[in-house]
Amino acid sequence: MSSTVSLRIFDRDYKLGCPAEQREGLLAAAQALDARMRELKASDKMLTLDRLAVLAALTFAQELLGKDARFENLNESLSSELKRMNAALDGALRAA
Repeated sequence: MSSTVSLRIFDRDYKLGCPAEQREGLLAAAQALDARMRELKASDKMLTLDRLAVLAALTFAQELLGKDARFENLNESLSSELKRMNAALDGALRAA
């Protein structure tokens, strides 16, 4: 079921429709975006709202891509370790 969520980001109000089960996540995302935009504005008072929004989106995208890469590396390491453990277990079972 969809509901309307009111968000306040960088002193502007937005109303968005979203599924009820995504409401909390959307509110958390709006708070994170607001905080990042305020952080960026504090570092450069001359930034316009458009530039702030783009810079905030870019920093979040960069963080997400970095986490995706770390996840892939972890996934590959885990997969290799599981294969090694399976081979060792197979060897132990054959020897028994």
